[in-house]
Amino acid sequence: MAEIIGIVASAAGLLSLSIQIADTTRKLKARFAAIKGLPETIDKIERNLEFLRIFLDRAEEPSSYPTNTTADTRYQLLLNTCWSDYNVIRDVLERLERRLEKMMTAKASSLWRPQVRGSGAMVTEIQSLGQLERRAHEHITLAMLALLDNKITASMAQAPAIQPKAVEDTPPTDHGHLPADEIVMRPVLRNPKISYCDVRHCHCSCHATKTFWAFRYTPLGVVLRACDRESCNARRYRFSIQIQLSRLGIPLSVLVGGEFITGLAGMSIKPVFGCVQRVVKATSMGFRTLARLEHDDIDMQEAKDILRQLYRSDPTFTTHVNPQGRTYLQELIRGGPWGQYGHQFGLQLELLALFVDEFQITSGIDTHEFMLETAGWGCESAHWAIADTLVRLGQSFEDVDDPLFIAWPAPCLPRSTPYEMYGEPNLEAHDPFYINFIARIVDLNEYFGGTHPLHQAVYRRNGVLVREWVIRLGRKIDTVSNFLGQTPMHGALAPESLDILSLLLGQAPALINVADKWGFTPLMYAMALGYDQAASLLIRNEASLTSRSD
Repeated sequence: MAEIIGIVASAAGLLSLSIQIADTTRKLKARFAAIKGLPETIDKIERNLEFLRIFLDRAEEPSSYPTNTTADTRYQLLLNTCWSDYNVIRDVLERLERRLEKMMTAKASSLWRPQVRGSGAMVTEIQSLGQLERRAHEHITLAMLALLDNKITASMAQAPAIQPKAVEDTPPTDHGHLPADEIVMRPVLRNPKISYCDVRHCHCSCHATKTFWAFRYTPLGVVLRACDRESCNARRYRFSIQIQLSRLGIPLSVLVGGEFITGLAGMSIKPVFGCVQRVVKATSMGFRTLARLEHDDIDMQEAKDILRQLYRSDPTFTTHVNPQGRTYLQELIRGGPWGQYGHQFGLQLELLALFVDEFQITSGIDTHEFMLETAGWGCESAHWAIADTLVRLGQSFEDVDDPLFIAWPAPCLPRSTPYEMYGEPNLEAHDPFYINFIARIVDLNEYFGGTHPLHQAVYRRNGVLVREWVIRLGRKIDTVSNFLGQTPMHGALAPESLDILSLLLGQAPALINVADKWGFTPLMYAMALGYDQAASLLIRNEASLTSRSD
C-alpha cells in the first residue's frame, strides 16, 4: 500500500531526518533566542519529532502489521498517514533551512524591513510545525490503539469458554502470608448475564419452593494440587453454606462455614457460625428507597432521612437482605453507575459512605461477588472510586478470597471519561487495566491478588525498595507477577513513576516485553493509557512493537 500512494522511506532517510531536525532546531534556537518562549517550543518540537522518527523506524518492518483484516487495514492506513506527516514535516524543515540560510548570508546592505518580515514568517512556520508534530503524534497514538484493538480481539477470540468448575492456580504470596485458595460458586452466580429473580412474574424453582440457598467450597483439585512457589509453607481452605429459611416461614438467612489452615505446625480449624440475616421483600422500604433515588423520584437528603429513620426504628436494619440474599451494599453497586453516562455516580458513593461509616454495615464487602462487580465498573471509570471510598473508610478486603483471572473482567477502555464521572480531573480513575484499583486495595491489604513486595514498592514509588528487591530477585524477577500476570513494570508507567520505570529498565530489562495474562506488554499499556513519555522511554530501550501472546 505504501507503494500505491507513493510513500517510500528507508532507515537512512529517517536517520538523515534526525540529523536535519537537530541541525535546523539548533540554528533556529540561536536565531530566535531573544523571543520569549520560542526556544522552549523548539525544544519540545524536537523531542516529539524524534519520537516520530523512532516510531517510524521501528514500525516500518512488515512483521509489525497485525493479522486481523479490519485492524490490518486501519493500522496500515494510519501508518501511511504518519509517513505523510513525516513528508510534510520534512518539507517544512527544508523550507525553514533555506530561509535561514538566505537570511544569514544576506549582505549587510540588504534592506532591514524584508528581513524583519522574513523573521515573522519563520516564527509562523515554527508554530505551524508544532501543530504538524502534534497531529503526527495523534496519528501515532491511533495506530498503536488499532494494534492494541486487534490484540484484544484476538485474545478474546482465543480465550477458552468459562466452565462452572474451572480452577486456575492463584499465585501465593511470600513472607509467610497464608494464600486463600479460590472458591467455586454455582454457575448461575458466575454467569455475567444474571437474571435477577426479585420480580413478581418470576417462576423459577426458588420462587416455586420458596427456597434460596448458596454453597461455596474449595474444590478437591485445589486442595490436592502442589503450590507453584517453593517459599509457600501454609495454605488456607474455606467453605460456607448460606441457607434461607423462607420455606419454613421464617424470614431469616443463616450463614454457616469454616476455615482450615495447614502449615508446618499442623492444622487449625476455625468455624464460622452465628451470621444470621433478615430476609425482607425486594419492595421493602430500604431497597425501595435505593430504587427511588436511582430513578430521581426523591432527592439525596430525603433518601438519607428515610434510611436513618429505618436505622433507628428497626434493630435488624443492618442485617437486611433481599430475597436474592443481597445486602444493601451489594444492591447499591448492582447494574453500574446511576444516571445517563454515570452522572449520578456521586450519589452511590455518598450512600456507600453512609452505610459503611454511619450505619456500620459491612456485610457483603468481603464476598467474591462484590469484588467482581466492583471491578466490572472499569468501563465507566468507577471501580477505582469505590475501592478508594472503602479503603478510606478502613475496609481492607482481608477476608476476600484472592480473585481468579478466569473470572476477572477483561480490560475495557472507559465509555465515560473521568471528567464526565467526577466533574474534575481524576487520572487515577482512568484505569482500564486495574493498576490503580489493585494499588489502592494493596494500601491496606498488601498481598491482595498475589501482589509481590516489589509491586508494593512500585505502587508506592519507593525507589530504594525497588532497587533492593531487584537485586534480591536477580534472574527470577521475570517470574514476579500478580493474578493478572502484571509485572512491576506494568505498574510503573504513570508520569509520576518515570524514575521507577527508568530504574527497572536499567536493572531489570528482562521485564520490558513480558506480557500479562491477556497478552499485553508494558508498551501496549502505555499507548492505551496515553502515557507518551513512558511509551517513548520503552521504545528507546528497544521494546517490541510486535509482541504477541502465545
